Amino acid sequence: MSLNRAARRVLLALPALLGTASLAACVVPGEVKIAWDSPPENSTISEKTTLRFTGQILVRVTVYHGSTAVAQGVPSSDGTSSTAVLDPATLPEGPVTLTAHAWNSTADDADKFTSEADAGTRRFMIVHGSGPAPTPTPAATPRPTPTPVATSRPTPTASPRPSITPTPTPTPAPTATPGPAPSPAGGPAGRTRVTPEQFGANGSDAVDDTAALQRALDAVGPGQYLDISAGKTYRHDAVLRVSRDGAWVRGPGTILATNEEQAAIFADGDDLTFDGGLTIGLTNWTRRHDNWETFGLRSLDTSGLTVRGVNFSNAQLYLNDAANFTIANVSVTHSQADSIHMTGGSRNGTVTDVTATDGGDDGVAVVSYQQDGAPCKNITITRARVIGTRGGRGISVIGGTDITYVDSYVERSDAAGIIVAAEPSFKTWAPRGVRILGATVVQAVRGTVGHPAVLVNSEETDAELSGQPLDDVVMRDITIRDTNPSKASNVRVDTARGATLHRIVLDRFTITGGPSTALYTNQGPSVLTTSNWTRNGVPISP
Repeated sequence: MSLNRAARRVLLALPALLGTASLAACVVPGEVKIAWDSPPENSTISEKTTLRFTGQILVRVTVYHGSTAVAQGVPSSDGTSSTAVLDPATLPEGPVTLTAHAWNSTADDADKFTSEADAGTRRFMIVHGSGPAPTPTPAATPRPTPTPVATSRPTPTASPRPSITPTPTPTPAPTATPGPAPSPAGGPAGRTRVTPEQFGANGSDAVDDTAALQRALDAVGPGQYLDISAGKTYRHDAVLRVSRDGAWVRGPGTILATNEEQAAIFADGDDLTFDGGLTIGLTNWTRRHDNWETFGLRSLDTSGLTVRGVNFSNAQLYLNDAANFTIANVSVTHSQADSIHMTGGSRNGTVTDVTATDGGDDGVAVVSYQQDGAPCKNITITRARVIGTRGGRGISVIGGTDITYVDSYVERSDAAGIIVAAEPSFKTWAPRGVRILGATVVQAVRGTVGHPAVLVNSEETDAELSGQPLDDVVMRDITIRDTNPSKASNVRVDTARGATLHRIVLDRFTITGGPSTALYTNQGPSVLTTSNWTRNGVPISP
């Protein structure tokens, strides 16, 4: 580490500065770097535990679960390390993914930082009380160094729905049903444990387990669960299918696809559950998907799907025509498409505490195509955290009715951090009844597309939208920091091609840095209402 003399002086004074409540805040010059030190990945945490970080110029460190801060760091005298005490009582029991972020400014002057860095994610098993600790989850497949993907799109848009050409799964050879394995502690209550090994899988070497794993998935139904145990990695080179209603697949082991063209797990039964720290991964995802078989976990026409505490590595969570679904404590890393994508009229669902890192398109997306017959409806996404996108937006509503995002955080998106739009190129429905309540967008629009940090837009006419134009959008408590200053504005609300907007409310926007123009719009006050805006701490009337 090489620091200039002034930086060293400030860092050496930090313990005294931070302990003096009346002292003015400070910013330490130089580049911030941070990395996880301990505890190791997949450690079990059942009591207050010290998290340790290493790096340089670690003035302020915050640990997050989703978008919620759960611990604050205390820096060393020279700024090369920081410690934070984590109380497991503040987190849900089971597998969780934490992230840590560092800045070179103290909390009293948080918005004046000149350098920041992210330590990436680290998974832990949280245990409450004195009961036996669950087996820790094995480390997920390491994320390869991302390769920027060139795009010819002038504007990042919703992923086109590919034509469905499903590959039929061969009927497995008749197999005698083995006797049930004893259910270990930690299995779902009232369910009998089934293992892939009972159907011939290995799970501990490089041998392909496709056929055995499919036999196991075919066998598991109500009253049973398939145990993907800790330390096990089951490899498959063809599409897997989970079709029996009530099937339950539990980690914390790994299901790893080795064939990019046939990497999907099709979930097309009702009342399916995937949980327990399960990792669903792909050895290497080199290009954007162009057929159904290349998704990670893909649901189609399902009801009652639950995905809880699951980690996707080089894979995607894709919900198509899903009803009454629950997604919680999910992390998606290095997809080559939208990290979490809801489409096909998906409805009546909740998405809570999800993290999308280094995605190939949008972080969390609700997309409604007119060809599906009905838009997505009644979906609430709470505490979505998007860290880095390549070619896409942070959180999006590209058509959909009664869609709500609460407490979102988007950082380093290539395009807009937040977008609510109707897109003619993909013939989407218009968004209607959309709420974005509490969101922070940092360093948006890193790419070349001409987006602002926050975009509301329609380019579809009322006739093209069957008389249902973009209507009733409320964004409230939005913080925007350090948008690419080369862009035209921080926020844009506009139309083209004769489209119309109705009832747009933008309330309590706090903007720091970025382009000199806070808001660009071609809409009048009968359509757009703005209130309680500030820019660099000064009230404005955009």
